[in-house]
Amino acid sequence: MEIYGNTEARDRTTIKKSPGQGPSDDGSAAELNELRLQLERARALEAELRAFADSVRDYAFITLDLDQNVTGWNIGAELLLGYSLQEMLGRPASLIFTPEDVERGEADKEMSTALRQGRAEDERWHLRKDGSRFWASGVLTPLRNAVGEIRGFAKVMRDRTEAREFEEALRLREERLRLLLENVRDCAVFDLNQSQYICSWNPGAERIFGYTAGEVLGLDGAELFSQAGYSADSFRQELQIALQSGRGEGESWLTRKDGKSFYARWITNVIYSGEGQVLGFIKILRDETLRRNSEDEEARQKQFAWEWIEEQARAASVALGRTESELVDIGRRLLNVQAEERRRIARDLHDHLAQRLALLEMGLDRLREGVPGSLEELKTQVAALQKQAAALSEDVREISHRLHPSVLEDLGLIPALKMLCDEYQQSQTAPVTFDSVRVDTPIPLEVATAFYRICEEALRNVQKHAGDVPVRVQLRADDSELLLCVQDAGPGFDPETVAKGKHLGLLSMRERAAMIGADCRYISRAGKGTAVEVRLTRSNP
Repeated sequence: MEIYGNTEARDRTTIKKSPGQGPSDDGSAAELNELRLQLERARALEAELRAFADSVRDYAFITLDLDQNVTGWNIGAELLLGYSLQEMLGRPASLIFTPEDVERGEADKEMSTALRQGRAEDERWHLRKDGSRFWASGVLTPLRNAVGEIRGFAKVMRDRTEAREFEEALRLREERLRLLLENVRDCAVFDLNQSQYICSWNPGAERIFGYTAGEVLGLDGAELFSQAGYSADSFRQELQIALQSGRGEGESWLTRKDGKSFYARWITNVIYSGEGQVLGFIKILRDETLRRNSEDEEARQKQFAWEWIEEQARAASVALGRTESELVDIGRRLLNVQAEERRRIARDLHDHLAQRLALLEMGLDRLREGVPGSLEELKTQVAALQKQAAALSEDVREISHRLHPSVLEDLGLIPALKMLCDEYQQSQTAPVTFDSVRVDTPIPLEVATAFYRICEEALRNVQKHAGDVPVRVQLRADDSELLLCVQDAGPGFDPETVAKGKHLGLLSMRERAAMIGADCRYISRAGKGTAVEVRLTRSNP
């Protein structure tokens, strides 16, 4: 059966006279006229069908005989496949199938399905005349004559390449999105429909909340958050804010399925259709318990630091007040000591030097006026004057030594300390020993004076508080430091108790050490003796 092919031969066959008929046969003439009318109506109908088929350019209309050869081919088929009607008439339909489909017998399978089911739908790749491929969807249906006999097949095809590419791109996007959501473990991603029911639930949501997808799909989102300890009204209010501004945010402590708490922060976005219609919402939630705990710990540490600073500031303020009071007290004591020293020197000058000078002056006057008596008496008087002059010289030397020990400038620190210990030994029966280890590194006079005065004060304190006990003085001088240690075997004392008493001797030694950048400390225990250590780093003379 032909629909779009050449029909002239078929027409001639149709109007040909049967044997034994002639124009004189009126019955046969009437039958012939009826046949002509039917033929004209068939031609008119076929012309209408051809016009209709050729007017449809987006679809290919193809007819085939039982051997799958082309018998009809519309303009849409020419545009889609590139072959003209004359090129395809009588040729097999396998020309438009790909080689792999031909090898698999897809054309025969399609015809068998059409015969068995009355139609066969397919979507597959096809070939154009130029060898290019396109994706087409088609339907193959059997063609029957008036008595129901199958005379051939009709196929309708449409180019679906762009649609397939779009669908494939959409499928790939959906697949990528699915894989993305399935592999996002740090965030819970789920969407809600317009009625706020949960429609999807990724593995990250399952991990964070503890619920499987089967447990929450179809559940009201407000109910889920309410079970987690978040207000349902607040949940719905966030959705309204998202509808108004396109985005909603929230954060709160929530509870997992197992009852454990976690701190979450989330955003809510509205899902729109291409026409701008609201389709639902998507929520992205992140577990930020570690961050929140870290922030809370940082806040606690800051608060603790501020409290500690305030406490230290208060303590420093009190200490400064106390130190200021101590400094004032030390200054007052030093002034008193200075005044007492001046008074003592004045008394020494008056009681010793002035009297001795007066006696010497009187003796010299007697010599000048002439001393009655024998020569022996005169010698005795001169000898007495010599003794007075020598004693006067010794007093001047002692006073000068107390004011400034010149031996430091003349001999250095080690001989000066040795002489100081020897002088101290004269008033003691217990041994006073002096040891020194030194290198050939000069000791500045300012440092030597401070060490000498500290040792002098330490020996005076031993004599005053410990009594006649063994004393050992050690001086070690090397390239790195200078160390003086004065140690006695006395009864010792409690350093804290003595410190509270603000003893001037201890304070003066520390002050002298601080003036040269040295460190002075006292080591003592009751019944264990006392040691005074003065340590100066040589790079800090």
